[in-house]
Amino acid sequence: MPRAFAQAPIIESGGVQNTASNIALTSMTPQMLITIKGQNLAVSTQGANGYPLPTTLGGATVTFTGAAGRLAAPLFYASPTQINAQVPNGIAGPDIVVSTAAGSSAAYQVPVVGCPRLYLRRSPRLILT
Repeated sequence: MPRAFAQAPIIESGGVQNTASNIALTSMTPQMLITIKGQNLAVSTQGANGYPLPTTLGGATVTFTGAAGRLAAPLFYASPTQINAQVPNGIAGPDIVVSTAAGSSAAYQVPVVGCPRLYLRRSPRLILT
Protein backbone atom coordinates (compact mmCIF):
# COMPACT_ATOMS: atom_id res chain seq x y z
CA MET A 1 0.00 0.00 0.00
CA PRO A 2 1.47 3.42 -0.96
CA ARG A 3 2.22 5.89 1.82
CA ALA A 4 1.72 9.61 1.70
CA PHE A 5 4.56 11.66 3.09
CA ALA A 6 4.28 15.26 4.16
CA GLN A 7 6.36 17.60 2.05
CA ALA A 8 8.15 20.81 2.95
CA PRO A 9 6.44 24.10 2.01
CA ILE A 10 7.18 25.64 -1.39
CA ILE A 11 6.68 29.36 -2.03
CA GLU A 12 5.91 29.81 -5.73
CA SER A 13 7.78 32.28 -7.93
CA GLY A 14 6.02 35.66 -7.55
CA GLY A 15 4.10 34.08 -4.69
CA VAL A 16 4.68 36.78 -2.08
CA GLN A 17 2.12 39.45 -2.87
CA ASN A 18 0.57 42.62 -1.52
CA THR A 19 -2.70 41.47 0.04
CA ALA A 20 -4.58 44.55 -1.18
CA SER A 21 -3.51 44.35 -4.83
CA ASN A 22 -2.44 40.71 -5.34
CA ILE A 23 0.66 42.03 -7.13
CA ALA A 24 4.01 40.35 -6.44
CA LEU A 25 6.12 42.34 -4.00
CA THR A 26 9.18 44.22 -5.18
CA SER A 27 9.80 45.50 -1.64
CA MET A 28 8.26 45.18 1.82
CA THR A 29 7.98 47.24 4.96
CA PRO A 30 7.02 46.47 8.57
CA GLN A 31 3.31 46.03 9.27
CA MET A 32 2.27 45.61 5.64
CA LEU A 33 -0.14 42.78 4.86
CA ILE A 34 1.13 40.07 2.55
CA THR A 35 -0.24 36.97 0.88
CA ILE A 36 2.03 33.99 0.34
CA LYS A 37 1.05 31.47 -2.34
CA GLY A 38 2.51 28.05 -2.95
CA GLN A 39 2.23 24.37 -2.04
CA ASN A 40 2.24 22.57 1.32
CA LEU A 41 2.23 25.94 3.11
CA ALA A 42 0.09 24.65 6.00
CA VAL A 43 -1.15 21.30 7.25
CA SER A 44 -4.78 22.47 7.51
CA THR A 45 -6.96 25.50 6.79
CA GLN A 46 -7.41 27.86 9.73
CA GLY A 47 -8.25 31.52 10.26
CA ALA A 48 -7.33 33.71 13.22
CA ASN A 49 -10.08 34.08 15.82
CA GLY A 50 -9.08 37.41 17.33
CA TYR A 51 -6.27 39.61 18.56
CA PRO A 52 -3.44 39.41 19.22
CA LEU A 53 -2.92 37.47 16.02
CA PRO A 54 -1.30 34.05 16.41
CA THR A 55 2.11 33.27 14.92
CA THR A 56 1.09 29.69 14.11
CA LEU A 57 -2.02 28.72 12.15
CA GLY A 58 -2.86 25.43 10.45
CA GLY A 59 0.49 24.07 11.62
CA ALA A 60 2.41 26.80 9.75
CA THR A 61 4.68 29.63 10.83
CA VAL A 62 6.17 32.42 8.72
CA THR A 63 9.46 33.98 9.75
CA PHE A 64 11.45 36.99 8.56
CA THR A 65 15.07 38.03 9.05
CA GLY A 66 15.45 40.20 12.16
CA ALA A 67 18.52 41.93 13.57
CA ALA A 68 18.76 39.34 16.38
CA GLY A 69 17.47 36.29 14.48
CA ARG A 70 14.21 35.09 12.99
CA LEU A 71 10.97 37.04 13.65
CA ALA A 72 7.62 35.24 13.60
CA ALA A 73 4.87 36.96 11.64
CA PRO A 74 1.31 37.44 12.92
CA LEU A 75 -1.00 35.30 10.76
CA PHE A 76 -4.57 36.03 9.64
CA TYR A 77 -5.17 32.87 7.60
CA ALA A 78 -3.36 29.70 6.59
CA SER A 79 -4.17 26.91 4.13
CA PRO A 80 -2.06 24.46 2.13
CA THR A 81 -1.94 26.93 -0.81
CA GLN A 82 -2.14 30.39 0.82
CA ILE A 83 -1.09 32.28 3.94
CA ASN A 84 -2.10 35.84 4.84
CA ALA A 85 0.33 37.51 7.24
CA GLN A 86 1.54 40.83 8.60
CA VAL A 87 5.21 41.72 8.16
CA PRO A 88 6.55 42.07 11.72
CA ASN A 89 8.29 45.14 13.13
CA GLY A 90 12.04 44.76 13.33
CA ILE A 91 12.70 43.10 9.99
CA ALA A 92 16.30 43.56 8.95
CA GLY A 93 16.72 41.41 5.86
CA PRO A 94 14.92 40.07 2.82
CA ASP A 95 14.31 36.41 3.75
CA ILE A 96 10.80 35.00 4.23
CA VAL A 97 10.52 31.34 5.28
CA VAL A 98 7.39 29.19 5.76
CA SER A 99 7.76 26.25 8.16
CA THR A 100 5.60 23.26 9.08
CA ALA A 101 6.33 19.97 10.85
CA ALA A 102 7.42 18.62 7.43
CA GLY A 103 10.20 21.20 7.05
CA SER A 104 10.88 24.72 5.85
CA SER A 105 10.63 26.42 2.48
CA ALA A 106 13.61 27.87 0.71
CA ALA A 107 14.08 31.50 1.72
CA TYR A 108 12.07 33.81 -0.53
CA GLN A 109 13.74 37.20 -0.82
CA VAL A 110 12.01 40.58 -0.93
CA PRO A 111 14.02 43.78 -0.28
CA VAL A 112 13.11 45.77 2.83
CA VAL A 113 12.27 49.48 2.72
CA GLY A 114 12.10 51.67 5.81
CA CYS A 115 8.57 53.03 5.87
CA PRO A 116 5.18 52.16 4.38
CA ARG A 117 4.40 53.35 0.89
CA LEU A 118 1.06 55.09 0.47
CA TYR A 119 -1.18 55.36 -2.53
CA LEU A 120 -4.61 56.74 -3.19
CA ARG A 121 -7.29 55.08 -5.23
CA ARG A 122 -10.15 56.89 -6.88
CA SER A 123 -11.97 56.92 -3.60
CA PRO A 124 -11.58 58.84 -0.35
CA ARG A 125 -9.76 55.90 1.30
CA LEU A 126 -6.02 55.93 1.93
CA ILE A 127 -4.40 52.53 1.39
CA LEU A 128 -1.07 51.37 2.82
CA THR A 129 0.96 49.11 0.54
